[in-house]
Amino acid sequence: MDGMTLLLTAIVLDVTPRPTPDQPWAIESTATVAADGELFDVRLPGGTIGATTVSVSDTPMLRTGATYQLALVQTELGLALAELPIPVNGIDLDDPAPPPYDLAGSSWDHQLDPVELPFSLNTSTWPASFDPDAVEAAMEEALRVWSIQGQSRAELRYGGRTSDTQYGSGSNGLNTTKYEDYHWGSTLAISVRTTVGSEIRDCDLKFYGSNGNGDIHWNVDPNGAPDGQNALRHTLVHEFGHCIGLSHSNVEGALMESYAPDEQGPGSWELHDDDVAGVQALYGTVAAELTIDGGLVDGELRADISNIGDGTAFELEASADGDLVDVELALGDLSAGDSTELIIELADGACGDIEATVVVTDALGDSWEASLEAELESCPRGSNQGESGTGCGCASGSAPGWMGMTLLPLLMRRRRQRQPA
Repeated sequence: MDGMTLLLTAIVLDVTPRPTPDQPWAIESTATVAADGELFDVRLPGGTIGATTVSVSDTPMLRTGATYQLALVQTELGLALAELPIPVNGIDLDDPAPPPYDLAGSSWDHQLDPVELPFSLNTSTWPASFDPDAVEAAMEEALRVWSIQGQSRAELRYGGRTSDTQYGSGSNGLNTTKYEDYHWGSTLAISVRTTVGSEIRDCDLKFYGSNGNGDIHWNVDPNGAPDGQNALRHTLVHEFGHCIGLSHSNVEGALMESYAPDEQGPGSWELHDDDVAGVQALYGTVAAELTIDGGLVDGELRADISNIGDGTAFELEASADGDLVDVELALGDLSAGDSTELIIELADGACGDIEATVVVTDALGDSWEASLEAELESCPRGSNQGESGTGCGCASGSAPGWMGMTLLPLLMRRRRQRQPA
C-alpha cells in the first residue's frame, strides 16, 4: 500500500504542530480530518509553534473547520498530504473573475531599503548530468526576473555557490537552493519559509529528480524547454515568488498559478500583471528616474547619468550619435542615488558647434534622451581662424586643444506603458 494515493473530501477537525528534528522541516503538523464517517490523521510539512512559522510552498496551512479536497499518499509513517489541497465551497477555480494574487501573510524586513535578498546555490547536490554553470546562470536570471519586472523594493540577488545543505531547519541566512532525487508527491520543487511572527527570516528551495508521476526532466536552455520537459527557469521564478511571500494565484496565466504551463518558453517565466501587483502589495512600488547632463572635457564628450528615482535602473544601455560621435555601450545596473559617466572620445579635428544625442534605455524599455550642444569658443593652436581672429574654422586633421563651451541640455523621457498579459 506504500505510495498509493487516496483522494477524499474531508473537513478539518484539528491541526496539531510539533517540532520534527528527524524530518527535513523544522515543524510538522498532524491534521485530524473527517471523511465518509471516518477519521484520518494526515501529516503535512510546516506549521506554527509560538512565534515561529514554517510554510512550505505546495502545502498551505489547513484551517480548522474548513472542507478540502485532499490528495493523500500512504507512506511508512502514515498518510501524508501529496499535493495542493483544494478548498470546497471556498475559492471557485472555474470562476471567470477569480480573486487576485494571494499573500502568504509574511514578508521580509521592510526596514531595509531596498529589501535585498541573497539566494545561494549548492551545485554539489545536482547530478553530474547538469552543467553547474548552466544551473547557476538559470538561477541568476530567475532572481533578476523579480528584481526587474516586479518594480518593487524587493531586489533578489545571487549569493554565489555554497556547500550548505540546510533545508527549512531554521534560519541561517543562506537561502539555499539544492537538488534531491525523489519526492513522494506530485510536485516539481518546494520552497520552505521560516518566519518569526510575520517576518520571513529564511527561505530554502529543493528541486526533485522524480516524484510520484515519474522522472522529472529539467531543462536549463535559456530558450525554453521542449514538450515533456520542465524549464528550470520557470520553476525557479515560481518558487522565488513563494520565498518573497506570495502564495498560489487563481488568475489564469499568472506565474504564481499552482500548475506549470504546458508550453515553457521564455515567456513562461515573465511576470504577469497579477504577480507584479502581488509583490508590490508586499513591498511597495519603486521606479528609476534618470537625468543626463554633460559636455566636452579634454577632447571627450562626457555624459553624467544619475538615478534620482527610488528604484534601481537595470541593465542600462546607452547610445550616442551626432556629427562627431556614434557609439553603443552597456552600462549595467544603476542603483537609486548613484551615477555613472559615459565617455566618448571625439575625432581628431573636432571644432565649432558640437551636437550629440544620448539615449539611455533600461531592461523595462523605459528610455531617457538628452540632446547635448556645445559651442567651441576658440580654436586649437595652429588651426585656420577667420580673418578677425575669432570663431573656429579649424583645418582638417588638427588636434583639439583647450575648449570653452556653452552647454544647452534638453532632457526628455518616454515611459513604457505596461501591456495587459
